[in-house]
Amino acid sequence: MQDEPDAQDNSTSVQPFLSRRWRPWLEIGAALATIAGLALAVTEWTSQDQAPTPTALNVLQLFDERGALLAPFRETSHGQGQCADSRASTDPDALRCFDDKSSAVHDPCWPYLHAGHVGRAACPTSPWDEAVWIVDDPRISRQSPPSEAPSVFPSAGLPWAIALDYPSDGGDRFHCLYVTGGSDSIGGERKNWGCTRRDRRPEDSDDFDGYAIGVPNAMTQPWTILFRTHHTSKIGQAAIIEAWR
Repeated sequence: MQDEPDAQDNSTSVQPFLSRRWRPWLEIGAALATIAGLALAVTEWTSQDQAPTPTALNVLQLFDERGALLAPFRETSHGQGQCADSRASTDPDALRCFDDKSSAVHDPCWPYLHAGHVGRAACPTSPWDEAVWIVDDPRISRQSPPSEAPSVFPSAGLPWAIALDYPSDGGDRFHCLYVTGGSDSIGGERKNWGCTRRDRRPEDSDDFDGYAIGVPNAMTQPWTILFRTHHTSKIGQAAIIEAWR
């Protein structure tokens, strides 16, 4: 009578087979886990090491030393008018000019000074538009003209133009100009800037795709501001990429 095979011998004969069969997969899994751990560590180190890009603060320069317009700006029309302190720009040299013929308001404008005399002033449509209206021999009073009631300039300390990135709207960028006239409020905060998408030129001064609301939060980098587009009532937070004084 033959002895029955020892159960322990059977188990030891199977274990090497299982080890040989699964060892490559176990080794691959361990390697992948190690790579994933290293990638996560690198990602965390990179995100901590890279500081956010701060808001770029710009001052628009229109004239060279001889009084010629700097590229890419170009004169598209000219006329004469009366000028006072700007309500849109915080630059003390900036002007708010009124066309004698059409009574159109151009704000801000910048004068060209030569030998202490303002020979002309340039009024850009925006920092992103090359079109400029030239005021020949502007009459400068440095105070609000009689056609406008005196008031505290609402733009005190605020940029006249800002460029925004708004992730809630597909990451689109908006170009915004300060609204110097009457403007509505949302939640007690004034709609200070009218904004259009960067690839679209507004048809008129009220042709906006959205509004930047209140004042910028300069405690963060980049600066942020409340923003709302026309097609929604939701107010989100946009990053201010650039600002013009």
